[in-house]
Amino acid sequence: MANKSAPHADTDQYLNVAHIITGLGQGGAEGVMVRLCLESQSTGWEHTVISLTDRGEFAETLEKAGVTVIALNMTSAVSVLPAIRKLRSTLRLLQPDVVQTWMYHSDFVGGIAARLAGLRSLVWGVRSTVPEVPVIKRSTRIVIRCCALTSRFVPAKIVVCAQNAVEAHARIGYRRDKMVVIQNGVDEKRFNQMDSIRAEWRESNGLNVGVPLLGLVARFTPQKDHLNLLKALEILVAKGQAFQCLLIGNGMDDSNVELKRWIDNLGLSKHVVLMGPRADLPDVMRALDLHVLSSQVEGFPNVLAEAMACGAPCVSTNVGDAEHIVADHGWVVPKKDAGALADALGKALAEYRDSPEYWQRRRTDCAKHIRENYGLPRMVDAYAEVWRAAARAG
Repeated sequence: MANKSAPHADTDQYLNVAHIITGLGQGGAEGVMVRLCLESQSTGWEHTVISLTDRGEFAETLEKAGVTVIALNMTSAVSVLPAIRKLRSTLRLLQPDVVQTWMYHSDFVGGIAARLAGLRSLVWGVRSTVPEVPVIKRSTRIVIRCCALTSRFVPAKIVVCAQNAVEAHARIGYRRDKMVVIQNGVDEKRFNQMDSIRAEWRESNGLNVGVPLLGLVARFTPQKDHLNLLKALEILVAKGQAFQCLLIGNGMDDSNVELKRWIDNLGLSKHVVLMGPRADLPDVMRALDLHVLSSQVEGFPNVLAEAMACGAPCVSTNVGDAEHIVADHGWVVPKKDAGALADALGKALAEYRDSPEYWQRRRTDCAKHIRENYGLPRMVDAYAEVWRAAARAG
């Protein structure tokens, strides 16, 4: 591999950024990183994305935009040390102005490799607000503790995606004075309110256009607490509510035996549609009448902002920055409380059914709120400021 470029003295005008991320599958952090790279490519900056594992779905998108993608194919804990050595060599060849890591494992592995490569302009990326909960794997909690211990001397800055994350991570030892909050930005070119395709999309996907359409976009993991949502839906069915609910994301298909069993046992087979991962998420969001988030743990829930940008009001558990994103344009309830979730969904469906003019105004206000507070350019500018400061200090 040739040396891509030496560090530039004028980092106020140019930045060469190496991103280190666990993988490039569809996920919140991965999506933010991709949007950040693509949006700032037009400034003339250079980005290299290094995946610790495989290339994933996003690799092709990045490469089409001119971003170099390198996959280290780390498959297990045994391959960590070889991956660190390979990563160190790669960073020495690239000589980036800034190294940006994403999520705990990449922060830890990338931080070690960057320091071994002699690079000090390192920025960690924290994507969760609750670092110590049972639904997070024990091995991940160990990595988080290691990051907390080394946060004093490894990263120059730590970007956290939510206000709540600062206090949560400071309590377990992360350096508070290094943390900077940068909330995620929504790409308005993709996620925007466009009602013309709603009925057409529903019909083309075999959905009943005559009943309210709910949806949850989230991979199957305990952190997303799909069972909480399903229990809330069971309550709605018992009260005679008519609806369909789409479950979208990795693991949201008929191959998921556990999920199918939950749905059948709760009598929801006629109300829940498993759609698996989708490439047309903006169209999905536009088709929804209401988006639901039932998570136990989040940082900045991208799906809330994306759904609202498309004009879909949200009902969410109170996790991460959900309360700030939803504001007074939707409903926020305690986590792990199916009754409260069902109650909020019932209120939303009643408003949708009985007050169409007010509901339409709510949809418009949702899109306006996201456009004014969570635009993509604002996020790009904030990262640029942190990167420039790190590059100058390094």
